[in-house]
Amino acid sequence: MRVSIPRSVNDYIALLIMMFTISTLFQGIIPFSLNRIIITAILILVFFYDLRNPTKHTLFLLLYLVILAFLNVMLTQETSLALKDLIYFGTTLCLLDYLKEKTALDKLKNSFEKYKKIFKVIFYIVYGITVLSVFSSANYSYAWGESNYFIGLARDTHVMASSTCLLMAFMLFLFFKEKFSYVRLGMFVMLLFIVFQTGARTYIVSATIILYAYIQGNINGTLKKTILLGIAVTAVVIIFLRSGMYQKFIWSSIASNQGTTDSLVSSTGGRSAFWLIDIKEFVQNNPIYQLIGHGFDYVYQVNYEHYHMHIWAHNDIIDLLLSVGLIGTIYYLREWVSFFIMSFAQNKNKRLLVAMCVYIAFPMFFNGLFTVQHYFMSVIIMTITLRGYKNEQY
Repeated sequence: MRVSIPRSVNDYIALLIMMFTISTLFQGIIPFSLNRIIITAILILVFFYDLRNPTKHTLFLLLYLVILAFLNVMLTQETSLALKDLIYFGTTLCLLDYLKEKTALDKLKNSFEKYKKIFKVIFYIVYGITVLSVFSSANYSYAWGESNYFIGLARDTHVMASSTCLLMAFMLFLFFKEKFSYVRLGMFVMLLFIVFQTGARTYIVSATIILYAYIQGNINGTLKKTILLGIAVTAVVIIFLRSGMYQKFIWSSIASNQGTTDSLVSSTGGRSAFWLIDIKEFVQNNPIYQLIGHGFDYVYQVNYEHYHMHIWAHNDIIDLLLSVGLIGTIYYLREWVSFFIMSFAQNKNKRLLVAMCVYIAFPMFFNGLFTVQHYFMSVIIMTITLRGYKNEQY
């Protein structure tokens, strides 16, 4: 099989995203942080490409990121942690800004199409290894009660769940609008089962949306779609009831299991508790810090001091209010809204538009999106796959 030499920024981005999919799913057996190297490479690539033909908005963004980097070095106590999230934040903003350009998404899709054959080969290999790893007890961890949860070769439940969504998004791109296949439908369902086995509840919705998009785009006829969607919903319910995810819901619904008497705190995995802590911290901050933030390590310190866990806010808005202040948070949301409008302005399928909106917003508000770069990459792949879909049915 002949592989074309990459000749454009989009070619390199497409190849790096595929590499990122592999490195994330197998990060537990890679002896160094290949993910951070790839993300940094994407950031540098887009950063210097923007400098070749900059607009006023692009220059503002690049200047803002330089100032933000300086502030993080000056304000933070855990520099490496702050720089990690700064790179993730910067990559997200730079890619959103880059892909807002009228022809950028089409060019990126053309690059994905250019390498589609080799991507299919790589996909089948990665898919096979991922599925086989389900059958090894070494790839499970025990937490949240007595159930076992799938960590795969990523060695973390949430990373495994979100990177499986990335693999599902790649599969959707590779087979979207091709002849419907029950085998491929079964492959999607298997990946959905893997997400359920991780116990990472945030990604139930995301994985189900990808399955819905495959049925929506690959089946003609309203009756046939309705029947298959009914079968798919039934299968999802059965898989859920037999998965570690269901056991986690049961266990977390009992407040005493998490050392609390608050059922809301228990059912949200503690999120409602440290969200309240973080919001109070923001409100009590100096007005200057409310505008520019304390740096990306600050939210970790706040949650460690008041909640005894060294974690981010699990919500982009709350996280950014403390990290980059109102200025950075508003700018971040503006970039997302502009990207979404530019990407789906021509899409006639309202239900698919709502599904894509939920695919972005749900993890953004209940786990974090820019901090989970592999999920962000799945958003990009979903966008180039679905943006031109004009079927108004369903």
